[in-house]
Amino acid sequence: MTVKIFDTPEVQEFVKTVAGFDQSGGNDRAKQIVHRLVGDLFKLIDD
Repeated sequence: MTVKIFDTPEVQEFVKTVAGFDQSGGNDRAKQIVHRLVGDLFKLIDD
């Protein structure tokens, strides 16, 4: 059984932090885009 790095709670929290969801202010759309990009990068690493 392989463990996907993206599915770990630590990575999920890291991606949210990098995207800035834990910060007030900023552009919500930019946060969503960064979240998607970083998340997809981790999925690519898993593949």
